[in-house]
Amino acid sequence: MADQLEQQQEETKLHSTSYASNDSSLLKKSKLNLREALKENNGMTSHPRVVKAIEELCKLNPTSNPATSSLLIGDFVTLSAPSFPGRIKSEKENVCMYTLGTIGFGLYEPRNLICTMKSVRQPMTYLNNEETNQKHNETRHDEQKNSGKEEDQDNLAKKDESSSSSQEEEQAHPSSSMKMTYPLVSSITIHTSPGDDDGDLEAILTNQGVCTPVPSSKNSGNGENRLSVTFESGKLTPSKQVLSNKAKLNLWKQTFHKAYTKAHEERSYLSRVGRFALHWMLKLTPPTDLVSNDTDVDNTSTSMLGELYSFQFQMKRAPHGYFDVLFLDEELRITRGNRGTYVIVERM
Repeated sequence: MADQLEQQQEETKLHSTSYASNDSSLLKKSKLNLREALKENNGMTSHPRVVKAIEELCKLNPTSNPATSSLLIGDFVTLSAPSFPGRIKSEKENVCMYTLGTIGFGLYEPRNLICTMKSVRQPMTYLNNEETNQKHNETRHDEQKNSGKEEDQDNLAKKDESSSSSQEEEQAHPSSSMKMTYPLVSSITIHTSPGDDDGDLEAILTNQGVCTPVPSSKNSGNGENRLSVTFESGKLTPSKQVLSNKAKLNLWKQTFHKAYTKAHEERSYLSRVGRFALHWMLKLTPPTDLVSNDTDVDNTSTSMLGELYSFQFQMKRAPHGYFDVLFLDEELRITRGNRGTYVIVERM
C-alpha cells in the first residue's frame, strides 16, 4: 500500500513538472512570436498580427495583481513604436519622425522642428516614503504629548520596529497608496536642416510621470492590474555630444534663440487668451527662452551646461490617465492605455 501511494505521488510530481515545462515552452514560443511580429511590422502595435500575438501572450500572464507587483520596478526600453498622431513619412519605414510640437505636448518651440525618435527608456522606481513616515511619526508623538501619555522607551522601540517591518512589507507588496515614478526618457535627433547631417542635434526629451495602483474595487472588479498616471513635468536637454562640441552648442543656441518670444508674438489674440486659460487651469509653468549669458564653456561642467541650455515645464494640476498591465514577468511588460494603445517594453 505504501509503495502504491509513493508511486502515485511520483506520477503526480512528474505530471506537474511536465505541465510546468509545457507552460514555460508555450510562454517562450509566444514571446518569440510577438518579437517576430513587432520586427516584421516596425513595432506598430496596431497591426493585426501584432495585436493577435499580444492577445495570445497576455493569456499566459504569470503575474497576478501586476499593478502591485515589484516586477514593475526596473529599467525598461520600449520595443513598440511610438504612437503619437501626425507621424511624418520617411524613406525608411522603421524610422519614427514627428514634429517637436507633437512629441512635446505642444509646449516646446519651435514646434515645427522635425525630430526622429531613436529610443525610449523607462526607469521605474518606488517614490521615497521616508518623508511620509517621518510626518507620520511626528504626528504620533505630538498626539502622545497632547494627551499627556508618555510611553516608555521599550514600547517606542517596539512600535518603531513594527513600523519598520510594515514599511519593508509595503515595499515588497505595495498597496494602492504606493506611488511609483513613470518617466519617459526619449533619445531624439532634432533636424534643424533636414537632409544635412551637420544640422542634426542629439537631445533627450524627458517626461516625468507618477503612477499609482488603482484598487480592484474601483476597477470594475477586474483585479489589481490598473494604474493611474499623470505627467507633472518635462525637460528638453541637449545631449552630451552637443554640450561637448562648440559648433553643435552654438547651433543649439541659434535654433532656440528667442523661439518662445517669437511664437508668442505670432499668436492671435484669441489664441493667447486660450493658452492663458489652459495654463491657469493646469497651473502650468511653460518653457521660456534661454537666458542670454557669456558662459565660459571650456570651464563649465557638462551637467551645468545641460541645465543652462535646457527647457522645462511643470504642471501642478496635470490631467490623469490610466493604463492596464496585461502581461508582466522578469523580461517583458505589456500595457494598454486609456486610449487603447498597446505599449511593449523589455527589461534592460
